[in-house]
Amino acid sequence: MSDEDTPAAAHSDSLAPPMRDLADVNFKRLKWLLMDVDGVLTDGGLYLGPGGMELKRFDVQDGLGVTLARLAGLKAGIITGRVSDAVARRAEELKLDAVFQGHFVKLVPYRQFLETHGVADDEVAYIGDDILDRPILQRVGLALCPGNARPEVESVCHLKIAARGGAGAVRAAVDFILKQRGQFDILLAYIDTLEIDPDVALSAEAIRAVADQTLLTDDEPTDEPAESALPDLPIVSPSEADGESGLIDLPAMEA
Repeated sequence: MSDEDTPAAAHSDSLAPPMRDLADVNFKRLKWLLMDVDGVLTDGGLYLGPGGMELKRFDVQDGLGVTLARLAGLKAGIITGRVSDAVARRAEELKLDAVFQGHFVKLVPYRQFLETHGVADDEVAYIGDDILDRPILQRVGLALCPGNARPEVESVCHLKIAARGGAGAVRAAVDFILKQRGQFDILLAYIDTLEIDPDVALSAEAIRAVADQTLLTDDEPTDEPAESALPDLPIVSPSEADGESGLIDLPAMEA
């Protein structure tokens, strides 16, 4: 059997080009990154054990991507059709801002999310891989899919990411968004200067400083070096934080 005759090759040939124009996306308006779980944050596989045990594999680079998104001022959440203790634990580890499990019809929790958080469609980026994600993908400001997405999903997205779900797709999506917003290089330079334990708490003011000082504006570019935009952020260790300080605990930086 030739490569052209394999199911994988047939699936690849059937992929439709994205139908939404990436030039229409206003990256500066994005406030949220929402994600499907199975096939996006995981490889889509289910590991079933005795007693109803269900295991999933997550990628640590995706986890750091969520951390970077939060440093850049974005909030993050998931909408998934299944209910899983493993997903609940991962959501807690990443300190996700919105978690919806057990919703076969994802448009219902999505509309609830918009109302609860006072968010508009064009302020949301969403990553999905299968047809149940289509209703959301067709509404959001930035629609993305991983390399393993179904053709019917790719056709309603702005961009298909080369990485597959559970193998860095979310990280690639975050990197892309931050680069389009002019934040990636400055966040990278900021991380290069850190000389502290990764388990730190950044103040809410510090997080806003990163977002405000690195976000693209409509101003003409200046001749100032990139280092001049690097915010000098206050760092507070967990031992110094208390309930009155308004600190937001970020997930540990994952290697």
